[in-house]
Amino acid sequence: MFFTLFSTSYSWTEEALMLGTEFMFRQFDPAKQAFLRAFNQINEKYDPPCVAGGWLARVEYAPTNTKCFNHWRFVQTPINGSDNYHRNKDDLTVQLNGLLGGLINNTITDKWAYNFAFKVASALFFEAFSPLHTSELFDNDRFKDGDDSGKKYMIKYQGNEMSLLDFWDSGCGRYTRQTPYTETQWTDFYKNVDYMLLKFPRPSCNVNITWQMAVNDTLNVTNTVVYQGIKYSQELSKEYIDKCIEITDERLACAAYNYGTLAKTFILPSAVTYPSKHPVSTSEMAAWATLLLLSATFGYLAWYHRSLKR
Repeated sequence: MFFTLFSTSYSWTEEALMLGTEFMFRQFDPAKQAFLRAFNQINEKYDPPCVAGGWLARVEYAPTNTKCFNHWRFVQTPINGSDNYHRNKDDLTVQLNGLLGGLINNTITDKWAYNFAFKVASALFFEAFSPLHTSELFDNDRFKDGDDSGKKYMIKYQGNEMSLLDFWDSGCGRYTRQTPYTETQWTDFYKNVDYMLLKFPRPSCNVNITWQMAVNDTLNVTNTVVYQGIKYSQELSKEYIDKCIEITDERLACAAYNYGTLAKTFILPSAVTYPSKHPVSTSEMAAWATLLLLSATFGYLAWYHRSLKR
C-alpha cells in the first residue's frame, strides 16, 4: 500500500511537510501567527494549524489528484553536465521568486490569492531543501534522457521497489501517513516533532540563507551523497538508510528555521476600506442652514406678494 501510494507522490510527503511546519511553529510563534492570519482572513480553518503546511502535498492525493502544481516543486539542474534536461520556465526557482516577492513586498493584495500564495510558497520553500528536487541525473547508459529527479531511478527498501525520489521525500520511508489522523497517530506525530526539537534545539545551519542559496546547497547534497553507494533496483544498505535519515531531518529543521525567520516579514493584505464622505465643517453647516432659511423666507414673500394682487 505505502509503496504503491508514494510511487506517485513526487514531493515531500504531507507528513514530512507537517512535521517541518510544526517544528517551525514551536520555534517561531510569529511565523505561526502569520499562518493563522493568512487563513483567518478568508475563514479557512486547520486543526491543528500545522495541517496547512501539508496542503500542497495533500491536493495531489486521492480523491483530489491535482497534479498541476507538481512541476513547480523542482528545478532540474543536470548532474554530469548534460544539456538534454527537462528544465522548464515555470519551475521551483521561478515560483519561489514570484510568490515570496509578493508576500514580502505586499504586491499580492487579494485575500484569496494571498492565502493560496502563502500555502504554496511554504511547501516550495521546504522543497528547496529537499534532496533530488534541485537536480536530475544523466548518464550514458540507463538515463541518457535523465532520471527525472529520481522518479525513474528505482531502488528497493525493505524488499519493496520504489523510486529514489519517493524514498527521500518520505523521510527515508518514515513519514508516510495521510490526514485525517487517529488520536494515536497524532501522538506519534508530536513525538517525532519533540524528537526533532531535542535533536536540533538550535539551527544546525545558517538561518540567514536565501532560498537561492538553499537550492545550490541541496544540489550539492544530492550530487555528493544521494547517488553514492547505491545501484539501480538494488536493496539499500543500512548505512545508506541511516545517512538518509540524518540528512532529511537536518534539511527539514534547517528549512523550518529559515522559513520561520522569513515568514515574520510577510505583509498581510490590508482590509478593504471604503473612503468616507468628506466631513462637513461647522461653518459649512451654518452656510447650508442660512441658505435653507433664506429660501423659505423668499418663498413666503413671493407667495405673500402674489396674494396681495388678488
